Amino acid sequence: MTYEEALNYLASLGKFGIKPGLGRVSTALNLCGNPERQLRFIHIAGTNGKGSTTAMVAAILRSAGLKTARFTSPHLCDYCERIVVDEQPISHAEFAALITDLQPAIDKVSAGPDGSMTEFEVLTLAALYYFASRQPDVCIMEVGMGGRLDSTNVIVPVVSMITPVDMDHMDRLGNTLAEIAAEKAGIIKAGRPVVIARQKSEAEKVIKAHCQKKNAHLYAFGDDFSVTDISTTFAGTSGTYCTIKGIERNYEGLRINLYGKHQAENAATAVAGCEVFAANIGRQLDSAAVQRGLTEVIWPGRFEIFQLPQTLVFDGAHNMHGIRGLVGALTDLFPTQRVRFVTGILDNRPVEEMIAALAPLAAHFYATAADYHGVASPARIAKAAADQGVATSVVEGGLHALRQALSEAQPNEIVCLCGSLYLVGEVRSALQNSSENSSATRKE
Repeated sequence: MTYEEALNYLASLGKFGIKPGLGRVSTALNLCGNPERQLRFIHIAGTNGKGSTTAMVAAILRSAGLKTARFTSPHLCDYCERIVVDEQPISHAEFAALITDLQPAIDKVSAGPDGSMTEFEVLTLAALYYFASRQPDVCIMEVGMGGRLDSTNVIVPVVSMITPVDMDHMDRLGNTLAEIAAEKAGIIKAGRPVVIARQKSEAEKVIKAHCQKKNAHLYAFGDDFSVTDISTTFAGTSGTYCTIKGIERNYEGLRINLYGKHQAENAATAVAGCEVFAANIGRQLDSAAVQRGLTEVIWPGRFEIFQLPQTLVFDGAHNMHGIRGLVGALTDLFPTQRVRFVTGILDNRPVEEMIAALAPLAAHFYATAADYHGVASPARIAKAAADQGVATSVVEGGLHALRQALSEAQPNEIVCLCGSLYLVGEVRSALQNSSENSSATRKE
């Protein structure tokens, strides 16, 4: 099949929605010769920071001389971004050939008693099959949702990692932080070490209990590693600066090529995970590799800054934890400037609470929606903004909303597009293909 046919085939599986469980993907992997058994893994779950942490882990280990693979979701602009080896996404031709090769196994499983495989299960299968053909030294696998019943949980990792856990996907993961943490902790495997980011006490208690039950050694932020001397700057050599106290050594004067103090904590977690992984495969992590990796890491759509010549920020913050990080980064980097927010949010998010958190920085809201199912109506976003006393425009289409915000921005204002990775990806792709792209400079 062609690349377009492969995407259409996957889209046809999307109608089956989310069906938690490991049975279908385990059966498919068995039919394909269990490619996952040939690979070494780092498995990353959490509510926020999974993608950034995955990118940092991959960058550090690649700088240490390892061949890396990573599996992340969702994609931002191109489907093939999800399956990457040494920072090279699988090509469209390779992806089409991969889905073609796997289709007999997919169809056989889908005809079985457990019903059709889902789109994400097929992507997990495809990633593992492709990675086995490329034989990387390490595969960094990001959980799709939750952990315990996520299709990526078929792997047995060298180390499991859990980034900050917060309230999200309550319709599927539970209505309390403890219930959600238990789902995330479901990736913990017997006797395999675990690295966790800073957690709320309720979540950390649950994770520690799971580690004890599984006899899995725990390395926790604050107890076993930490970060200090955090600063973030947009001037000169921009980025986030910090000192990380790792499990094995200190790493001083680090520069992270991502913005926001929360990225310093993500970096500390990433470094600790890399230290534990290296120790468990008989290697020692070189401090120069940490320095290079963090300096070179790129993770588009996460406080990504462009000059158009107005300052434009893309940020995929899509829940309260992410919005708080966004507000902190905007305040640190642009303390004297007001913000014109182009905002589209999914309907199952706390829309009113998110808008209320952004409102103190806002000069204007442009309420819009991504071309995606399950989005909140722009009218709902506009009402939430109006309730906060902020001027609001309802604009159909994210790119149109962005163009209006850019045209109306005053010299002491910046523009920030946020609320959903789907909106960021849609508008970022459209912008790259438009005339504005010729004048856009990405700030690094």
